[in-house]
Amino acid sequence: MLEANLKTQLKAYLEKVSRPIEIVASLDDSPKSVELKDLLQEIATLSDRIAVLDHGRIQQLGRADDLYNNPINSFVAGFIGESNLIPVTVKSVSGSRAVVEAEGLRKSFTLEVGPGVETGGNAQLLVRPEHLLIATEGEKEGCRGIPAEIVEMAYLGELNQFTLLLEGGRTLTAREVAGRSLGLGAKVHVSWKPGHARVVVKSSTREKENKSNA
Repeated sequence: MLEANLKTQLKAYLEKVSRPIEIVASLDDSPKSVELKDLLQEIATLSDRIAVLDHGRIQQLGRADDLYNNPINSFVAGFIGESNLIPVTVKSVSGSRAVVEAEGLRKSFTLEVGPGVETGGNAQLLVRPEHLLIATEGEKEGCRGIPAEIVEMAYLGELNQFTLLLEGGRTLTAREVAGRSLGLGAKVHVSWKPGHARVVVKSSTREKENKSNA
């Protein structure tokens, strides 16, 4: 592992000496790349662009922040950072937004969509742990969102991590700045700010190609 200041200095140096050359870090689901997932922070710091591959096929190529915030499918979403992925039924698509119904939650949402999302298609709702908002029943936002129960907690220094059990047995992971008194068994409601959740196609490009060739 590289010390933070050294990583920043090394990135600046590499950019200077390799400016005429495009350097791309490629990640796939091979054993070596799975090991590299633990070094994504270093890879993101040292790479201008990252290619995520699934069995040798490029799923997405772009900057680290774009891969994280705008993954093209659930494969990329699960590979770059931690994700909460909930299966949804796509009711309709209009431009860059879709109306979806989350499996087992009996709730509909209107969300931004990624490429390839179609009405009736196989899709998933994506929201990152740090984008989930937790409200207790006694708080102003407590009557909104998805009902949940805190079933696990972990103290991560400046952050608290919660495992939230939803109706139907599905769990979500949430992280927030430490400071609130939320205990195991607490009944809460989970939501997110507009723009912090999106709908992505469930299968990777390779899987879609295999289906079309079947």
